[in-house]
Amino acid sequence: MFSRNNFLNINAVNKKIKNNYGYAAILLIIAAAITVLLGFFNSQAATRNELIAMSSYINDEENNEIDSVIEEIKKETDYLELYLQQAEMLQKAVEDNDNVDTSIFREINRVKPFGTKVTSIYSDKDSTQLQCVSPSMSEAALFFSDIKKIELIDSAYIPAIQSKSRQPFSYSIILKLKGVVYNE
Repeated sequence: MFSRNNFLNINAVNKKIKNNYGYAAILLIIAAAITVLLGFFNSQAATRNELIAMSSYINDEENNEIDSVIEEIKKETDYLELYLQQAEMLQKAVEDNDNVDTSIFREINRVKPFGTKVTSIYSDKDSTQLQCVSPSMSEAALFFSDIKKIELIDSAYIPAIQSKSRQPFSYSIILKLKGVVYNE
């Protein structure tokens, strides 16, 4: 059976095993702590190196100039994109309305006598109407004659001319343009 020495030997062996587990646990905790500390110091060093690199980049005059150029290009790009959107909207409006090409207005302005003023222009799918003021009847007649000679104009007429004594002549000119499909 069991002797007292065997029992003491078993207790001593059990104590040694428990002590070995304790030492192993302590060593494991120490190794984990060292790993965490090394990771912390490594991340601190990496952060410090990143901060130094960023500081040198931020303080570099050439990089600041490049950054300003990039910001200006971004602003110009935004402006050009907005301009393109507006141009596309205008093109769509012209296509939707199928009204007048602006070249007709340039031609009308080109043939307009010096003293004559076009005070308003109204245009729709059926016609273009000019409200005009001329200092004399002869200037109004010259303007009307020159307008009828413009290649883009199919027909023109003046429904009425108004004038009060010693005031300029006020009149409308109704234009039918070539190449425009009118509502029938």
